[in-house]
Amino acid sequence: MRLGILIPAFILSSTSISASQAQLAISRPNHFLATGASFQGTFTLDRIADPLNGHPDTDAFNHLLNVPIEFTLSFETIQSETRVLDSFNGRRILRIRTGPVRIELQGDATGYLEDVVVPTFAGAPLDFGLSASLAGQQIELDHFNYYGPEAPQYFGFEVAGAPITVPLDADGYPELADFTVPARGVILRRYVTPFAMTDYSQGPASYSFSSSDVVGTLRMSWGTLKNRYR
Repeated sequence: MRLGILIPAFILSSTSISASQAQLAISRPNHFLATGASFQGTFTLDRIADPLNGHPDTDAFNHLLNVPIEFTLSFETIQSETRVLDSFNGRRILRIRTGPVRIELQGDATGYLEDVVVPTFAGAPLDFGLSASLAGQQIELDHFNYYGPEAPQYFGFEVAGAPITVPLDADGYPELADFTVPARGVILRRYVTPFAMTDYSQGPASYSFSSSDVVGTLRMSWGTLKNRYR
């Protein structure tokens, strides 16, 4: 399906914190995960934006329409964790920046994903968040927008926010633990400069996060972390 839509050409980094949020941050050294952690799943692109922002796209993703693609984003370290209290709605957010990520995209018979798209991510870190409502009844994965360093050509891979089930610490912040998302969406973008998105495609996805070592490393309360790292 081809759609003519207007889309902002640049998505801000997911690590930014709005003025309505009070930041409660801890500074932790990088820590290694013995077996690493990963997001794994499958997506199928079924929509292309053409024209895009009033201009024809470059047909970068046309051959991927309705082709099931398996994806894996894996990492072995976590650079930082930030706890944010949203003063507007009371949501408690755990924001995570990983170490270098290895991304795999498989299922494209032409080799375009493996040979052209994947190398542009260049091991960039991944930023994502876990957000819990004030009462802890709703927990979501959000701010999952992965892209490589700016270059003459680079790509973005975004996973739509989704309800998840993970434990909360003593202060009501989500803890990183295994979870599964049976049905959500992904977006694949192509850029030629930081402010020029040439191609945009989206479609349904299912995926999971897993790492027993992450769970063991991070299952500590906010109070414990404050005492340990102050």
